[in-house]
Amino acid sequence: MGFVEAFKCVESLFTEAISISNPSLIDQNGVYLIFNNSKPVSLVEDRVSFILVLVANSFSGKNGLSTVLDEYRNKIINNPFNIRVDGVSRAELLSSTLFSVAINISVEVNMESDYESI
Repeated sequence: MGFVEAFKCVESLFTEAISISNPSLIDQNGVYLIFNNSKPVSLVEDRVSFILVLVANSFSGKNGLSTVLDEYRNKIINNPFNIRVDGVSRAELLSSTLFSVAINISVEVNMESDYESI
């Protein structure tokens, strides 16, 4: 799986997520996806990291942040791809009226077949 496939896997798992470049763009509840970085694991493997930001108008309740967090954590655990959770933390937003968390996720990219053809 290369970078293109990794992006497609993440986007297909979180179809409702809005891809953005920076958390400062978040001004309402929803699900947002941000490319974070890529780190080499070996000569031909990288771990591509994304931040999934979940934003809600309340912490608890039917559509509160805690409920949404549980739903997404289960969605990631049961995904058909090699996506894993690297941690969950508070998301830094400009709005003081929104509740938010950042789920750091990653997927492994293996470019071995591309490397062998060089």
